[in-house]
Amino acid sequence: MNNLSTTSAATIEDIFGPIISSYSRAEAIEDGVLIDLTKFSFRPNLNVCQEVGIKFSIVMTSAVSTPSSIQALRGHMAATSRA
Repeated sequence: MNNLSTTSAATIEDIFGPIISSYSRAEAIEDGVLIDLTKFSFRPNLNVCQEVGIKFSIVMTSAVSTPSSIQALRGHMAATSRA
């Protein structure tokens, strides 16, 4: 039987060992690896999250933010507009 499942004292470090490297969401946004959609907008004073009714912070990878992907997102948002 797994002793870790029977005790509440086990930590993530107990299970996986010490952290050897970390990379935060904030660092990824700052580096441009992730795009923060709460700061991305097609229209003045209305970000993408607000436009589609998302009430929490959401990001996407920069690979998805190519011009063709942005155009597809814009088209989808226009087709499903909440106006």
